[in-house]
Amino acid sequence: MAIEETIIARLRELPEAQQQTVLHFIEFLIARNLNDAAPPRSLMGAWANMGIDITEEDIAEARRDMWGDGATKDGADERQLVHQDIHE
Repeated sequence: MAIEETIIARLRELPEAQQQTVLHFIEFLIARNLNDAAPPRSLMGAWANMGIDITEEDIAEARRDMWGDGATKDGADERQLVHQDIHE
């Protein structure tokens, strides 16, 4: 007897309430397999069809607005950090 036939035969031995529990478990396993198969998406991928284009300058401007005069949250000079990133 194949596994599918065995499962169906054993399922028929259960009361309806337990059959419902088995169905919920099967649906859980299917959903988990679908989630495991899908690679994680970056926010850039999630925003791709929304017409959102955030540039490095947009980010730098938001930092200046939040922290003022080129200083980052920890007090480092943003211009110096950008210079280091470019030349590393």
